[in-house]
Amino acid sequence: MNMAGRVLLSVAVIGVTLAACGGDDSTTEQSSRTAVQGIAVGEPNGGVPVVSEYIKMAQGASCADTRNKLYVIDSKYVLWDRAGQCADAAYAQTLMGLSPQAVLCSAGQTIAGPRTSCSDASLRPLFDTMLQNLDKADLGLGAGHKVEPVDLLPAPGGSLAFQTLSHTTRSAITAPREVVVRDADAWATLWQEHAGTDLPLPAVDFSRQMVIGVFLGARSNGCFDTAIASVIPGEGSLEVLHVDTEPGPAVFCTMAITYPAHLVVVDRSSAPVVFSKKIHIIG
Repeated sequence: MNMAGRVLLSVAVIGVTLAACGGDDSTTEQSSRTAVQGIAVGEPNGGVPVVSEYIKMAQGASCADTRNKLYVIDSKYVLWDRAGQCADAAYAQTLMGLSPQAVLCSAGQTIAGPRTSCSDASLRPLFDTMLQNLDKADLGLGAGHKVEPVDLLPAPGGSLAFQTLSHTTRSAITAPREVVVRDADAWATLWQEHAGTDLPLPAVDFSRQMVIGVFLGARSNGCFDTAIASVIPGEGSLEVLHVDTEPGPAVFCTMAITYPAHLVVVDRSSAPVVFSKKIHIIG
């Protein structure tokens, strides 16, 4: 075989060897790129938070009954925003890395007052921006960052977090009513019926939230009340339980006609809402 033939044969052998060993690495590179995009929900892939771990943490929180939200930022950070009806630590925001244990920044209520800190000072501007824009879908970070909200259902049998918009015994709605509001126009109409012009319309982001309300109508004294106690995901529906308070026969109450009502905001759902009530007798 002449020299040219030997060179061609050597090139062919090298090409076959590289192909057998994965020398054409376009498939490997594509697989790697795919693995680090989006939100990981299974085993750790070395660079993306495993969201199921954060969901488990948030579901087990003891003070998150009014707000409990998770966001994945840029596929490498997770922000946890929670609040509840607690005497201490009623609210907190935590920025984490690749695991719930990797706390990078935290803010919240402490015995000494509000406190904010970051173990990495370079993350403080990012964290401060998010804290100032918790009501915005992009957390105020803009197009330069990718913010993905996490669908966070409660633990089995647990209630969705909700926040009170109005709890009063002086509603202007005088007949019993249970309502679900999913758009701004309907919300403005309902609020006008309920509060007139006495109170400003509470802001609700109907792209992410909806309003649930219970009105008892006219009651004969000041001991009557109603309160939404839980919003529990069921099989294809949301089950709303409201507790209606009534006086016992030996209880003295203010002799005034009242109109109890409770309005709350929860994460938006297209599922039908089923109401049930429990009577609580005082005295």
